Amino acid sequence: MERYQYKSVYCLRFIFALLIVFCHLFIITSVYSNPIFDFIDLHRRAAGYAVNFFFILSGFFFAYTLDISQDTFVYIKKRLARLWPVVAFYTVCMICMDNWHMPIAEGDCYHRIYSLFLLNGIGLTNLNDGVSWFVSALFFSSLFIFYLYKSFSNKIANFVLGIIVLFCFIILANAGDIPSLHYTVLYKVFPIPILRGVGGMGLGVFLFYTYSYFNKTNIRKQNNQDILLYGFAEIFLLLYSIYLVTFAKWDNDNIVIICYLLLLYVFLLNKGFLSRLLDNNFSVALGKYSYSIFLTHILIIFLTVYLVDLNNPLVFNHALLFIILLYLVIIGFGIITYHFIEKPTNNFYNKVGFKIYYLVIFGSILILSSFAYIAHNLFLQM
Repeated sequence: MERYQYKSVYCLRFIFALLIVFCHLFIITSVYSNPIFDFIDLHRRAAGYAVNFFFILSGFFFAYTLDISQDTFVYIKKRLARLWPVVAFYTVCMICMDNWHMPIAEGDCYHRIYSLFLLNGIGLTNLNDGVSWFVSALFFSSLFIFYLYKSFSNKIANFVLGIIVLFCFIILANAGDIPSLHYTVLYKVFPIPILRGVGGMGLGVFLFYTYSYFNKTNIRKQNNQDILLYGFAEIFLLLYSIYLVTFAKWDNDNIVIICYLLLLYVFLLNKGFLSRLLDNNFSVALGKYSYSIFLTHILIIFLTVYLVDLNNPLVFNHALLFIILLYLVIIGFGIITYHFIEKPTNNFYNKVGFKIYYLVIFGSILILSSFAYIAHNLFLQM
């Protein structure tokens, strides 16, 4: 299989990352008010609905790349090397904001340690630490599913995972407003992030097996009617998914999940004009930036609220242009983070190995955090 077989799906990652940014603009709209900000605040749902898409997509690619022959510890090291650097950067930035006492982002510096070690999405803490809970839930959910398939045959693992996924969604369906309960532990036993992670990734795994079963060949029929039919289905499901995350007025998480599964499936078929249009390396490039954009966008929003007077007439009278520029800054910062943190650290890991990699990374975090603390104290003495 080629490295990037499902290129059009990578563009969906980018689109849903931008949807999460849109939902988190409430941080701005809750502090400042003008017609554009009020419209955004009125026509949005929780970003958690868009996060479900990433859990499902992660489950699909997990099954696509699954190699149960590798050692469990090797899998853990590779997974950490992939996910952890950007989380560490995000956490250091949040610590710096805590030290500088930014009101919009102020939190407990010591609590950030949970985020640094990916322990803030598994029920060990109920304090809000921003968007990094998703990475914690994703890591431990993928580790659980990997060990399940490594320990049992595919037939047994599928059966067990199917039961677990069913009960995950039964519990979540009766939990209330899921996106607002990132750190809740239901009945003092079930951490909601893990339920969402295992449930979503499990559905993604089954989506992969379903797709593989019904599409054992990759022959494309050059039928214009089919291309148009699948193309309209792609556009409808994409727009409806965006609608469910933004303008929808009812709470029905199951509708969101079903829509995501259908959206991914028709894009994986690659038979419509939209999926074929997006089946290119540019879509792959956009998709690669989505993880860094997802984790760092909240930093830009915090800094914007802290540094920019959004009641300024220039902003007030050109609020739409300001939002567009803010999006461009967020995307740009995500691209910079990818090229200067995410990609180099992964390459560094491949060159030097596990021990030296984490020794250097932890040392860098300690140095940067110390400099932030010293700079803060010097600023107070001025």
